[in-house]
Amino acid sequence: MNFVWVGLGGFLGAVSRYSVGLILPTTVFPWATLVVNAIGCLAIAILAARALPTHVSLFLIPGFLGAFTTFSAFGLETMRLLQNNQPWLAAANIAANLFIGLGCIYIYNLA
Repeated sequence: MNFVWVGLGGFLGAVSRYSVGLILPTTVFPWATLVVNAIGCLAIAILAARALPTHVSLFLIPGFLGAFTTFSAFGLETMRLLQNNQPWLAAANIAANLFIGLGCIYIYNLA
């Protein structure tokens, strides 16, 4: 049954991730990936601090948030920026995902 919870959460997370990509405008910089990764870091910090029932935790953390956030898209988009001779944007993408993501977790843990 645990696989079902993770799978259902993963489906909804993937659809939500795709929707954010449709809503945010396409520019040279991969804003949609940065936004979902920041939201995901904040959400996982909040959820990890809670005593959730196992099925809820499986649905939300590895399921929904695992599919919603996206390291693979971040890697691909960074590589594309490098291939398009935009090393400063690639570096900005790396720094933004790292510092904003960890910053979201850090800020929540201060509260």
